[in-house]
Amino acid sequence: MSMNIKRSILVLVILIIAIIHITSFWIIVDDAFISFRYAKNLADGHGLVFNKGERVEGYTNLLWILFLTPFAYMNLDLAFVSRVSGLIFSMLTLLLITRFSMKELELKTELVLLSPLFLVFNPSYATWSTGGLETSMFTFLIFALFYISFLMKSNPRAMKYSYLFSILFMMGFLSRPEGLIFGSILLFWNGLDLFKNYNEKKGQFFSTVILSLSGIILWFTWRWFYYGSLLPNHYNVKVNTPVSMIGDGLVYSSGFLLSMGWYVVLFITIGVLLTGKTRIRGIVTSLIVTQLLFVSWVGGDFMGKFRFFMPILPFIALLLPISIAGWKRKMDDNWKIKSQIYIPLITVIILFRTFAPTTFGDPYQPYFSEDVRKQKILVDEWTSIAHMVSGSVPKGTVIAITPAGVVPYYSGMKFLDMYGLTEPNIAKAPGVVVPTRVDPGHTIFNPEYVVSKKPGIIMGNGRLLKEPGDLSFVVDYFERSFYPPRKLLGDYYPVYQEFNGRYLNVLCHKSLRKDLANVWKTPEKIWF
Repeated sequence: MSMNIKRSILVLVILIIAIIHITSFWIIVDDAFISFRYAKNLADGHGLVFNKGERVEGYTNLLWILFLTPFAYMNLDLAFVSRVSGLIFSMLTLLLITRFSMKELELKTELVLLSPLFLVFNPSYATWSTGGLETSMFTFLIFALFYISFLMKSNPRAMKYSYLFSILFMMGFLSRPEGLIFGSILLFWNGLDLFKNYNEKKGQFFSTVILSLSGIILWFTWRWFYYGSLLPNHYNVKVNTPVSMIGDGLVYSSGFLLSMGWYVVLFITIGVLLTGKTRIRGIVTSLIVTQLLFVSWVGGDFMGKFRFFMPILPFIALLLPISIAGWKRKMDDNWKIKSQIYIPLITVIILFRTFAPTTFGDPYQPYFSEDVRKQKILVDEWTSIAHMVSGSVPKGTVIAITPAGVVPYYSGMKFLDMYGLTEPNIAKAPGVVVPTRVDPGHTIFNPEYVVSKKPGIIMGNGRLLKEPGDLSFVVDYFERSFYPPRKLLGDYYPVYQEFNGRYLNVLCHKSLRKDLANVWKTPEKIWF
């Protein structure tokens, strides 16, 4: 059997293991449904809007929305389509990193497969290969951009790589704002090569810069004319981070590193240093460190399994065979240690430690407001609430809510996003309340504005609870922003609906009392 056939069989086995690991999670999260709602409205001819007639850029993943729009036009289940698509993009990343290790790093078979194996066993990679978000697609695009940057160096006169780099640069940027950071770093490293051979490389490099900048300028121009702003609404909510959240971001980033095992990180770091100064070491390290700093600056993430670090997992995976090669060289040449015994043993330990959190749990999970496995239950619950609301609340009623994904998407009604992700008057308004201990990305509160809009229903963090009259999830937003909940009872009164022995409690504006009387009931007592 030839070496190529053996490698193909091993890669196929790795892909099968990856599918098993990924589908063991197979989650979908509430935030994904915000993108689904934009895609649905676009497919229905209403434009890139959250609420019909209101142009607000309440997303940071335009390419993902555009990718989903044709499926929304065909009335396919976007929750299913997004997860299958995420799985496919993750498989493509595994194939790409295998090819890169084999062609560009020229590693032996046993080292070539280490990088994809590291990703396959990593619980963060498995979790966020689905989820319904753009994470998996973005990870694939960034690694593809990284791959093309190497092909540009080895083929300086091939203009096709310049065009491909520019296209991938824009696709990455339109998938996530961090795409601009990753693309700029890779472009910077290609620019350094000009000093070595200016005449040969100038054409390819400057054409890449011009094409990439042109695409970015066109995007900002369109954004200004369509939304009236150069920055997305998310910038004011998620990037305009209080100083107190940066410390939480550092905890989040350190938790990510520790989740792989401190000794694994130390082993890889020393091994990479032993390889000496190389171009790939510099590029990969700069990409990893920059993302760690950026995520720390924005305060981390409230979702589990370190979603924001999935894009750099392939680069960490690349460092594993590089570091092992460094250790092996040092052992064989200097320390007279039989590396053929110790290196395989260490590799097994590292891969086991990578997979361990999936089986035994992971203590390094800050901001774990809901376990990712429980997201399935939450989505089912919010889906039931969406159908309850759409069938019992008059059309045109504005509903104030904090989880602005599942319920707005399935109900099709008009919503006021209390966290401001799709509501610029909350995200940009002066004098908002910013509590110091809240989830990252949900630090902007403006209860006065929410009340001033007189929403017909205040649902808050809508949940199905055991008792009627339990308003704890409804008023949680107001309590955390120091707004006395009892002030709401002047214009609002509590009502509830029963669903399979559980209760949806909300506050209803007094103007809707007659409209809701036939379906919604008033509890005998209430508590917060």
